Amino acid sequence: MQKNWARVGFGLVVVLVPLFFFTLFSMLKGEAYKQSLSLIRSNQEVIEYVGQPIEPSYFVGGKIQYNGVQGMATLGYSIIGSKKEASVYVVAHKNYKWILDRVIVYNKQDGIQIELLKKDKE
Repeated sequence: MQKNWARVGFGLVVVLVPLFFFTLFSMLKGEAYKQSLSLIRSNQEVIEYVGQPIEPSYFVGGKIQYNGVQGMATLGYSIIGSKKEASVYVVAHKNYKWILDRVIVYNKQDGIQIELLKKDKE
């Protein structure tokens, strides 16, 4: 009997843990993420540096907080092109809709930092 419960517990862990992480990473791939990726893919300086096509990594880290129509997001993810890989840092706020405040593409090894968008908050 105890072996059966151990199998059930193991099965739940195998199913629920990946499901939890998939849900968490999917939530971070919201509107702010999509806007930043669109901006990156259309920026000529980034295209020249990493090459095309520009593809994001599956994993997105960061934090999103929102309450109704207002919110804040800080995100980090990697991109890879035909030439290089780089990291992306995004800061956005929500006031009825998501608005990008800062988007930076950087490569620590090369010392490259491309600021696509930098808004100073008033």
